[in-house]
Amino acid sequence: MGAIKHVRLFDTETITKNTTGTSKAVELGVWAASGIFSIALTVTGSGTLTITYLLAFDKTATFVTPTGAVDIIAGFVSSSGTSGVDIISFSPEPAKHMKIAVTETVTTDDAVITLDLLVQ
Repeated sequence: MGAIKHVRLFDTETITKNTTGTSKAVELGVWAASGIFSIALTVTGSGTLTITYLLAFDKTATFVTPTGAVDIIAGFVSSSGTSGVDIISFSPEPAKHMKIAVTETVTTDDAVITLDLLVQ
């Protein structure tokens, strides 16, 4: 097993009600990953979040949600996990570049998120 690499994609970022925040692009090819992915997150506030991933074959290409992709997590709130803190694994399709999208879905409250992408 290789070392676990991580990058912070959201740092106490407010996701306003009924909006989506999208992370910077992460170049997965430079990590020589074994294909094991997870996110570590902390959520505060009263919003409800859905977290998804977007992929691209090239950093300048359009990032898309692959056909058949599933949400990393839906309905995450500040009381989810252990008081809003959790680590969630997911299995994206092979790609060279990834972004994480965080959407507040209830449309009445904001949420604040800190999120790291972990790859092994």
